[in-house]
Parts: sequence; structure tokens; C-alpha cells
Amino acid sequence: MKYCDLHCDLLDKIRTPAAWTDEGDLQITPASLCGGVFLQVFAVFAENTRADMAYFRAKASLFQKIKARAAACGVRAVLSVENGSMAEERAENVGEMLAAGVKLFGLVWNGGNALGGAHDTGGGLTAWGKTVVEFLAAEGALPDVSHLSDAGFAEVAAIMKACRKPFVASHSCARALCPHSRNLTDGQLRALADAGGLAGVNFYPPFLGGFSPAQHIAYMIDICGEDAVALGSDFDGMAGGYYKNCADAAQRIEGDLERAGLFSRQIEKVLQQNVLRLLGD
Repeated sequence: MKYCDLHCDLLDKIRTPAAWTDEGDLQITPASLCGGVFLQVFAVFAENTRADMAYFRAKASLFQKIKARAAACGVRAVLSVENGSMAEERAENVGEMLAAGVKLFGLVWNGGNALGGAHDTGGGLTAWGKTVVEFLAAEGALPDVSHLSDAGFAEVAAIMKACRKPFVASHSCARALCPHSRNLTDGQLRALADAGGLAGVNFYPPFLGGFSPAQHIAYMIDICGEDAVALGSDFDGMAGGYYKNCADAAQRIEGDLERAGLFSRQIEKVLQQNVLRLLGD
């Protein structure tokens, strides 16, 4: 079964559409994407030192070309932001990002920024960060709490609960299985589920902690239910992954989920239906 993926960093790995080929060491190539993926979220990622609107605009333009190539083979492409610093603390820039097609808005990256603290720094949302979350909720976009601190997560959850809107953790695993600060506690998983949001399981081994993605998924379903779990591979954002590339994931993950004890209904939800429900068919 082809799958939906809430996070990849392909846009960070290439500068032009011509650089997106089946050669080299990309984890998402044109052939593997078309062969295994139903919907792919492409993140515009920037470290704090290069996070500005000029960078976002260049990558958003690249995304449109990648999106057209993906559409030609039936793959849906969605745009996200990973590091809200790119908005340069201007509300009109956040609006421009959403107008460009951004559906998931990652507030921070490692080290934190003007919106709030990260998993490795601590600290909650700033006043500007709270304003951005409220704006995203009003516009129907999804705050993405992957990389955010625990305190920031709690504040996003409270804001979205008051708005009765969902939010996501696009590429994070279960902290009970791997005690990394990038991963989600049981309480955080339940908060995502209560909001109608999703946790996308990351394929990066240091976040898996010796378990497979399927084992994290099975655990998370036990904690927060089958409607709140999806995939968030982080392909092309890591040196190596549990699956070699998206073609390898497409070939193996359904069987891995079956062996982890998931029913057919649950597998369909994790691989496709949960993401399509959240983003709209």
C-alpha cells in the first residue's frame, strides 16, 4: 500500500529541479516517490542562521516544480515549514507562507528561536509564538510541535484546545520507548489525539531507540488510539534511516505493521486515512 508521509527534507538537499534525479544518495528520488508514496509533505527547513523570507521564497518556488512532477505520477505534494524564524517576526510573512500553500508550520528547530524554546533548550512560547499559533488556528493551518520544548507543547495544546482545532507532531516517536527529548510523552500523545491531530513516526534510529517504526506505532496506538498516528519519515533529513529510502519503506512497512500486531483497518489509517482526514481528501 502506498503511504502518506508528514515530513521530509528533500527541498533542503536540492537547489534546482534538475538536481532531483534517481542518481546519487537521495532517500526520496522521483522513481521511489512515484512507486511508493500517496501523499508527501515537503518541508522548507532552515537553520536559524539562514532562516529568512528570501530563503523560504526560493524553496517554495522549488516546491512548486517538484509538486508538478509528483502530480504527473499521481503523488499529492503538500508544503510545510520547519523553523518559524523564516517569518522574520512579521505576521504578513506568516500569511504569505500560508498563501504559498503551507499547511504544517513547524514553530522551532533545534536551539529555539523567537517563537519559543526547543526540545534541547527548554522554555515555552514567546508572546510572538503564541500570536503565531493563534493565527495558524484561525487560518486553518496546523502548528507542528516536533522540535518544540515540553513547555511549548503544553501551551500549543492549550491554545488549540480553546480553538477546538488540531495540531501535529510531524516527525516524532514515543518517549516511553526511546527517552529522547525529541520524542513525545504519553501525555503529549493523548493531547494530540484529544485535539484531533496526528503524530508522525520518525524513521531516524536515534529516535527509535532500538525499536522499529512499527513498534513505535503499535505502542502509540495503545496510548492515543488508531486515529492519531501516522508516518513522518524525516527522509533526506538524516544520514541513515530504519528504511533505506521511500521505496524500501513502501515495500516493507505494511508487513512490519502486521507483524507488530496491527489490524488491516489500523494499517490503512496509519498509512493513508489519518493524514487524508486531517489534510482533506
